[in-house]
Amino acid sequence: EENVESDVRNALQAMRSAQYALTAATQARVAAEEIYASEERQFRGGLTTYYLVLQRQTELAAARGREVQARTNLNKAISTFNRSTGRTLTANNVEVSK
Repeated sequence: EENVESDVRNALQAMRSAQYALTAATQARVAAEEIYASEERQFRGGLTTYYLVLQRQTELAAARGREVQARTNLNKAISTFNRSTGRTLTANNVEVSK
């Protein structure tokens, strides 16, 4: 019983941490999108180089990848939490008939 309680507590903490990480990754992606858009505008205006536009595009792609990984980590943490609380079937709308 003590072990189950510890598992649930750990799963809840992991889920919260994963949510914070996703929030941070999303904010970083939004910032990267804004920086990329700004660099593109500057390029169209002749104020920057194509190399810098490509660099910002690469940074944006990396930020998107980190956001996807953070979302995956959150989904895994939610699954672990549901499993530790015995809610996996309910959380996925699965009914077992007798």
